[in-house]
Amino acid sequence: MGCGGSRPPVPERIDPEGRKVFCVKFQRELPGLSEIPFEGNPLGEKIYENVSKDAWKMWLEHMKMLMNEYRLN
Repeated sequence: MGCGGSRPPVPERIDPEGRKVFCVKFQRELPGLSEIPFEGNPLGEKIYENVSKDAWKMWLEHMKMLMNEYRLN
């Protein structure tokens, strides 16, 4: 336990803003989501890998409209 001992390497910081995915909605490479939706669910992993931020935002707005239209909780 002396000074100057070897330290474990510092992992590179992953910048979620720089992450790109090939979006299934827009059929081009766009910025991806910054976190996995539905954590621990395979569907969340698939969305994270294949859906862009813009497409996900569109889905959330559409989902709100459907919930209001059908009076869902």
